[in-house]
Amino acid sequence: MRRVLVTGGNGFIGSNLISGLSSLPELNVIATYRENQESLPREKGGAIHCVHLDVADINEVENIFSDYHFDAVIHTAAFIKDGNDIGVLKSCLEQNVLGTGNLIEASRGQGCELFIYCSSISVYGDIIGGEAVTKEISEDDRPSPNSYYGWSKLSAEELVRVSSESGSMRGISVRLAGTHGPGRKSGVFYTMMRNAHAGRPLKVMEPASRFRFLFVDDAVDALMKCLLLPIGGNYRCYNVAGDQIFTLADLANQIVTYTGSESRVEKTGGARVRNQVWSIDRIRTEMGFKPKPLRDHIMKMQEFINVSCLD
Repeated sequence: MRRVLVTGGNGFIGSNLISGLSSLPELNVIATYRENQESLPREKGGAIHCVHLDVADINEVENIFSDYHFDAVIHTAAFIKDGNDIGVLKSCLEQNVLGTGNLIEASRGQGCELFIYCSSISVYGDIIGGEAVTKEISEDDRPSPNSYYGWSKLSAEELVRVSSESGSMRGISVRLAGTHGPGRKSGVFYTMMRNAHAGRPLKVMEPASRFRFLFVDDAVDALMKCLLLPIGGNYRCYNVAGDQIFTLADLANQIVTYTGSESRVEKTGGARVRNQVWSIDRIRTEMGFKPKPLRDHIMKMQEFINVSCLD
């Protein structure tokens, strides 16, 4: 039986990933949390075990690796916050860079086979206006983060790359697009869905901005494929996003259509035009990644909102 360490087990992606992994009988999952223990998924018959871990504390990292032998690590935990002040920089360095380094060194020392790092499309920065609006951003494009958070994720990617290319542990960096779906009660997708449910107008501030959203079910599928399928070489980097490209105006119209809402779509002109469209050709080809259509995610989110509004 393979033993897998999943950091950030109480987070949005981590908790959903653990639920997916728990369905595989050949895996034993150790899930970690730093705070908010109440958000952890329930342990299932010994297949999932939850423990406290601050990845920035080298003693805690060494202790968990001495208690368990891990065949693979999926590192989803991160400090996520907007802003470029010194406090954000300090936390990004401690949690995202140093914490990742601690896990990598412990993994290498133990002979761990695979290290999967959940990075972010924030490494690319914002793509605004001009010809860039029609371009799909690939892993070969030059990263240009414009936040301490994006910079820290790129720096941690480099730790994974250098350590895997210079040793026997395979490494994968997964650049996740903004992730939405049941369980997340923030973001433009949730706001539009909630307004459609209540019959309120769907206000679109950037109607022409183009996106390829990621939904949590697809994120889990991509991570599980990275865990279970072989990779070419010791290191790979993948963009992970949804199947369809749409403007925010398109998204609002599809939400109204598929939910049967009577809400109006109100566009605000003159806003900036962003391009948040990431090519997923590499992970499609190498991992057989196939995201679900937008309609499926809208209908599943509608079920979640219907239930949550009764609470």
